[in-house]
Amino acid sequence: MDDGGLSRVEHEELRDLVLGGTQRIRPASSRRARFGTGVALLLVGALVGGSLTWAVRAGNAAPEVVTAVPAPKATIWSGWVAFSAGQGDGDIYVVKNGSPPRRILGSDSDNADQVCPAFSPDGARLVAGQGSGDGSGGFSAALVIIDLNGDGEPTDRTTIGLDGVTRMPCAVWSADGRWLAFGAKAAAASVEQVWVVDTETDEIRRLPGLSATDLEWAPNASELFIASNDNDITVYSTVTGKARVLDDTLGAVALAISPDGKSLAVEHSDPSGIVAGQPVGLVLMGADGSDQHVLGSYRVDLGIGPVWSPDGNRVAFQQLCATYRDDSGTDRPCVEEHEVVVVRVNQDNPLGPGVTRTVIAPPRPTWAGQRGPWFPYGVSWSPDGMNLLYVGWCSRGSGILSVPVDSATQPVILESALGVAGHTGEPWNTFQSWSTRP
Repeated sequence: MDDGGLSRVEHEELRDLVLGGTQRIRPASSRRARFGTGVALLLVGALVGGSLTWAVRAGNAAPEVVTAVPAPKATIWSGWVAFSAGQGDGDIYVVKNGSPPRRILGSDSDNADQVCPAFSPDGARLVAGQGSGDGSGGFSAALVIIDLNGDGEPTDRTTIGLDGVTRMPCAVWSADGRWLAFGAKAAAASVEQVWVVDTETDEIRRLPGLSATDLEWAPNASELFIASNDNDITVYSTVTGKARVLDDTLGAVALAISPDGKSLAVEHSDPSGIVAGQPVGLVLMGADGSDQHVLGSYRVDLGIGPVWSPDGNRVAFQQLCATYRDDSGTDRPCVEEHEVVVVRVNQDNPLGPGVTRTVIAPPRPTWAGQRGPWFPYGVSWSPDGMNLLYVGWCSRGSGILSVPVDSATQPVILESALGVAGHTGEPWNTFQSWSTRP
């Protein structure tokens, strides 16, 4: 992008230079973004030779092409959203529609960086990764858990030190709110690890030999699904303490588990790894790796992989767009700019036929007198499934937007002044987090 400002990548790389002692890997497929004027939704079928080609199992009909119908007027989710923001050292804020952002972790004077906030499933706690350098090349990492009341005010704080971890932890919660998992590189180890933390006892379980690119907990079990691109998907049980492998899943770089725990949506690449701008595939399969079928291929640069809607009917992901119209009205080719695709699957049989898709163009909400496009870093679903939350980048900065996914209601900019961190940390949980409590 031009207009005299830094591009998204330039902004992030500059930020990395001031994160003393930290390490960041460019997301292999980051996770969650877009709109047009009035948030127009374009429903299309198969694109041959384009960015997305659909094949719903051999022998099945091509995906259904549907006609847009008026949708009920949606409202913006009224719950809290957590995000990391700040130039240099990030701090954790919460914001909601109609309320200004409030800092709940970090300060202007500390030398720590706080990233990757994630609400617990019940919305009562928030975890964030924390890291700081000592000025001589040393690095200190921790997980910080904050208890919150219904007004989003902190009531208690717990810090769990992570001795030997050499980069920022970005943790995800188990469904029961007891366990946290994140990817780690220990100073004494030459390979990546996955660390699993018991928040009741502070016990840490280390799973070596896993160069994880994505992590997600099963919704109704204490099982952690681990994608690592150069290995088959691994499933670790906190009950048995053992891991099993899903056969024929080599090349999975990002994954999402359906709310009923029966299906996986997997972003798949060549086992050699994702190359920016090269095609990846979206694969649906059973939670045991069976009944695989490819829904299509698309190009990515900094997506965050598939994200399942709360009702289990849709999957959202990011893809590189073809062209976009800039602030001046000039059409430009997309280089790192993304758009969002929402795939609607068969509710009774997500692995069966009947797939449709909606392409949501980058939004153009009015901000500072301009209506230029906002491109996504990542997108997640609101707990009611009515809205998508975008971490957006425009020619003038970054911010957080909320957009109704099934109506022409205008998107809302929740925050645009603090310098929102777009893809700091690991590929997993770099999206901003919705609280389930309104």
